[in-house]
Amino acid sequence: MRAAGPKAPPQPSPFVRYRVDGEEPRRDPLDPARSSAETVAYHLARLGLGVTEIRGHTGLRMVVPDGTGVCRTDLLPEAAWPPGVELCTLVRWTPDRRYQHDTLNRHAPVTVPAGAEHHWRDQVAATIAALESLGLVAEEAGPPRLPGYHASAELLVYRWPPGVTGPRQPDDAWEGWPPQTPNFQTRYRYPAPAERVTAILDNAGMRPRWPVAPTGHGACVAQSLTQTAWPVGFKECALVIWQPDPGFVCTETGRVSGGAEDHWKAGAARIRELLEPHGYTLISRERPVSPETDDEVTYLAGLSRREDPTLPEPHHARH
Repeated sequence: MRAAGPKAPPQPSPFVRYRVDGEEPRRDPLDPARSSAETVAYHLARLGLGVTEIRGHTGLRMVVPDGTGVCRTDLLPEAAWPPGVELCTLVRWTPDRRYQHDTLNRHAPVTVPAGAEHHWRDQVAATIAALESLGLVAEEAGPPRLPGYHASAELLVYRWPPGVTGPRQPDDAWEGWPPQTPNFQTRYRYPAPAERVTAILDNAGMRPRWPVAPTGHGACVAQSLTQTAWPVGFKECALVIWQPDPGFVCTETGRVSGGAEDHWKAGAARIRELLEPHGYTLISRERPVSPETDDEVTYLAGLSRREDPTLPEPHHARH
């Protein structure tokens, strides 16, 4: 959370995913999603599983592991984190090039290179074991990702604060689900979860306008979220990002106009008013949200699969 007062001027913040020396990157209380990705990337590089850099005559050159595949981290919004964790990020493992698909020809059948399934299974298991040896939790969360369907595996990686622990996702939490979409076999599903949410918000006048103009309730966009980060118990899930009207954002000098608190509360109430009647559950991050500390608010909007008889009942709810 940003401290009250003037905003700090923008500073170049080089991504430390290639650094292997020194200490673990510090947690950034202003941007824990980014510092989480940097921290896990730092450990992946030290384990020999991530991208590193070497300095040569022509400058820095990126190097990836040979034979084991390579891991990279992606930012994961705090609304999608398991409750109570101190860091969380998405790790995407890409197989060694010998076991990658040639997906350039969309009309050709997908072929799995010989040995790909064995390579995939062994290296993902080794990555999980290596990360968990450092006190992290690494899970193949969400519906399955498979060599014949996907170009990469994904892991939900997080860490509990010292002395705190919580439940893991059960191994059978997504039993009976088809492979994650989109994939090589099912490239697009319409309407996608984010498109369904977008239609509701747009019909209510929540679409961002250009040029930017006050609406009285802010504006919203919906974005897709990898199924790896979907909470157990949801059949659909998307990110909803709400931005306040221009007059209710903290300025560079740290000033917030009168009525900003009410405007932000009204925006949150409006989103719930629009989505909850359609069966959506809204999840927000655990850190407090305030016009003095934030520029926008991200929610996770999900539909429960308990209401769909065609889908298996959840074994455990993470949220």
